[in-house]
Amino acid sequence: NKLAHALDQFQIDPADCVCADLGCNVGGFTDCLLRRGARRVYAVDTGFGALDWKLRRDPRVVVMERTNALHLTLPEPIDLVTIDVAWTRQTLILPRALELIRRGPQRETTRPNQLSQPPTPATFAPHAPAESPLHPSPQPPTPAQDGVPTHGIIISLIKPHYEADPHQLRRGRLDPESAARVVDDVIRRLAELRIFVECTTPSPLPGDAGNREWLALIRLTPTP
Repeated sequence: NKLAHALDQFQIDPADCVCADLGCNVGGFTDCLLRRGARRVYAVDTGFGALDWKLRRDPRVVVMERTNALHLTLPEPIDLVTIDVAWTRQTLILPRALELIRRGPQRETTRPNQLSQPPTPATFAPHAPAESPLHPSPQPPTPAQDGVPTHGIIISLIKPHYEADPHQLRRGRLDPESAARVVDDVIRRLAELRIFVECTTPSPLPGDAGNREWLALIRLTPTP
């Protein structure tokens, strides 16, 4: 599961969290969050009827079909947002996701030995090899600092083949080097919006047509 990989790599624990899964489709991310102990998951999708029946019947799942995440309002603040959308660009969906997450102090969603670091822009190189794009990578956890709560977490699946210009694709596929450059460009454009990607990890599973994808961590940190 792509999300399970990201939760492990980023050391995020969704136990007892109120979550929103934007672009839930059949419910892979929703199911993963529930298995990891999420208190409630708002399963949001513009489609209808795709969500797995088992998840529909789960009392922890609030099904929100035929709902555009860009116009979404929820009755409570959210601890953790997961995003798996196709045609909607990251520069559109992430600002909306930030409005959904909890703004005040909350329970930790990182494991106890991880310090919430202020997000910093990515570092880039002009000739990064495709198999090692210079997006920030998960770092070993640092000693915890008491009293530093996280104020919300977003894990978003970046799909370069949807972010790229269509002429770059060949039979629906983006070559690995171009995919890495597109992800770097997405991170730059997000930084221009003051949305900083803390780290990324390659998806363990390919996307449509075998395209490479990355999962990105965005964390809302306390204001001094």
